[in-house]
Amino acid sequence: MEQNPYKLRYRALVLLLLSALLPATAATRKVSVDEARGHLITPQPVIRAQRSPYQNRFESVVLRLVVDPAGNVRSAELEGSSSFASRAVEIAKRLRYRPFLQDGVAVEAEVEQYIRILPMEVLPATHNPFPGVADVKDVEFSLSRSRCFGACPSYELRITGDGVVRYEGKSSVAVVGQRTDRISAESVQQLLQAFRAADFFSLSDSYRMMVTDCPTYEIGVRVGGRSKRIVDYVGEEVGMPGVVTELEDLIDNLTDSQKWVNTASLNYRQ
Repeated sequence: MEQNPYKLRYRALVLLLLSALLPATAATRKVSVDEARGHLITPQPVIRAQRSPYQNRFESVVLRLVVDPAGNVRSAELEGSSSFASRAVEIAKRLRYRPFLQDGVAVEAEVEQYIRILPMEVLPATHNPFPGVADVKDVEFSLSRSRCFGACPSYELRITGDGVVRYEGKSSVAVVGQRTDRISAESVQQLLQAFRAADFFSLSDSYRMMVTDCPTYEIGVRVGGRSKRIVDYVGEEVGMPGVVTELEDLIDNLTDSQKWVNTASLNYRQ
């Protein structure tokens, strides 16, 4: 049976239009480093390596990742060369991201991911037990991040055991001044358990790298009459245990501090 030539031409035109549209809808979206950092679910990746105190400071490996719509790393390709290449690719393939959206739809994304090369952790030589908690309302957590020679966000957070969050923005933040919020009792318990698991009272009081112009972070906890604060001045570069950075990030995440800090998503106001 002979087919109608006009129908054949119509079908060919439809297929041509679809082939032109499909690459646009399925195209891989390129994502900025800052956006990728905000979508990362797993902890910021690092590689620990033996090195002398002044060897290769601020070293990192850069990878180009393709992340599927579900947030899994589909491929990881090293940019440049590094003796840590195989370890970096292995670590990168285990990363998980919140899906990247385009017009409200999860899409494949191309991500530039940095993996820092850090010295081995300096672990506590002695154990100082975490204080007993008689009343969670008599517990307070704190985090401060200072300004630097640049535009580092400067702010303070305090969280009391009843879940009250007090924020004070100082400079290079979206909200300058004081704000109050709340977190759940479960989040307070999560913080308490994280500080206890980190053996916080056994860690050093200060981890400082001998450089200038960087921001200073201070993190602390008070339980009844006992308190401890840790100064983190580029501490990871001198062997500060990674758990300190994890606690800093946990405070930011549980309080959703980015709603006050992130100048990219909010208009600057006082």
